[in-house]
Formats: sequence, structure tokens, C-alpha cells
Amino acid sequence: MKRTLCVLFALMMAISHGVANDSANVAMPVVQTPEEVYAEANKDYADGNYREAVCKYERILKDYGQSAEIYYNLGNAYYRAGEIAASILNYERALRLEPSYSDAKANLAIANARTIDRIDEQKSLLGGWLSNVTALFHSTTWTYISVITFVLFLGLVFLFVFGKTPSMRKLGFYTGVCCLLLSVISLFLAYKRHAVETDHSEAILMPTEVNVKSSPDEHGTDIFLIHSGCKVRIGESIGDWCEVSLSDGTKGWVKASVLERI
Repeated sequence: MKRTLCVLFALMMAISHGVANDSANVAMPVVQTPEEVYAEANKDYADGNYREAVCKYERILKDYGQSAEIYYNLGNAYYRAGEIAASILNYERALRLEPSYSDAKANLAIANARTIDRIDEQKSLLGGWLSNVTALFHSTTWTYISVITFVLFLGLVFLFVFGKTPSMRKLGFYTGVCCLLLSVISLFLAYKRHAVETDHSEAILMPTEVNVKSSPDEHGTDIFLIHSGCKVRIGESIGDWCEVSLSDGTKGWVKASVLERI
């Protein structure tokens, strides 16, 4: 009996030793850092492997979060791969995160020039000017400007109250009023910019062309045709359909599946 137990014990030890050796020989999966994936994607792009670059840029966005630079590079890769609508979508996403991204603006203009639809945007002179000023900075930057100018205003109030000469008090008063106005305006622009950044009602049409219907139904009347890369604003949704409006105010219905939200 004792001999049998010893044999069984020796057998179990041999098996466990073999399992341990097998486990040691199994290669652990290599976990790449975002920087390594990014470097590989850039190399693929430089080598002309645009599809591989697209996959890696999208992997970075999926696994590590949004980045204006990654969206910009992804837009470039899609553009080189001949997918203009996808490039427009990603340039727009880059500008949503970083509105002052000049390279993304320039490349978006180039990509838009290759689309078919030419739609005049209906916007008043004041509305257009306000949109352009709001787009100068991210909402966080506008908030910082507002806070800094308000702190300056408080310092100038101190100068106005405790200034030893009339000229110092006058300087504190007028400069303080200017700082207060700039602080209020910057806060307003921060609010407007935040509304734009969190508004995902704009979308890009992805298929080559789509007939826009008069109603949310396959049997609805075709009222106009839009093409790949066209930018629309999504309104009401009914089932698989959503109402879209173009920048000139024209409205109609399309399947939600043909759109990618910015």
C-alpha cells in the first residue's frame, strides 16, 4: 500500500512538472503600446499601405480614445485609399475636437472639392461671423480666456479703488470694463462652442448616391439626389428613417444606415 502511494505521488509530481514546462514554453501575447501602433500605422501610410494604416488608426481610436491628430491621419489614409466620404468624416471629427487645426481645415477643403454636391449655405453675415469666431478655439480654451480676463478685472477693480492718482484710477476703471466685457463674451463663446462639440446631429453621407424621399417610406416620392460626402443635419427619426436638412435648408428623408454621424 505504501509503495503504491509513493508511485502515485511520483507520477503526480512528474505530470505537474510537465505541465509547468509546457506553460513556460507558451509565448505570452505581445501587448503593444499606443505609440508602437501609431508608429506602425505611420510607416504603413508612408509605404503606401493605406488600408493597413486605416485599420491601425481605427484600432488606436477604439482602444485608447479620441484624438484630433489620429482622426486627421485617418482622414489622410482614407483619402489616399480613394474613400473621400470617409476622409471628410474624419477631418470633420478632427476639427470638432480641435477647431483651429489648420491642416485638417485645408485637407477638408481639398476633399470637399472632390465631392459632387455644391450646396450654398444659408447663413446671415452676423451668424457666419459668430460661427467663425466661435470655431477659433476649443470650448476649454474659451473658458480659460474668460477666467483669466475676469481675474484681471478683479485686479483692476482693486487698482480703481485704491489707486493713488486719478490717472491710475481711470486706467483701472476703463481697462477693467474692457476685461469684464471680454470675460463675458469669452464665456458666451465657450457655451456656444461646447454646444457645437456635443451636438452630434451632423452627419456625412457614405454611399455613392442616395435618393432623398418626401416621406419616411420606400414608396415616398424622390425629391432630390445627394452624393457621397454630402454633409447633412439629422432631425426627426422614425423607425429606420431620419429627416435630414442640407445647408441651404432643403429637407427630406433617408435611411439612417446611409449616414455616419460626425
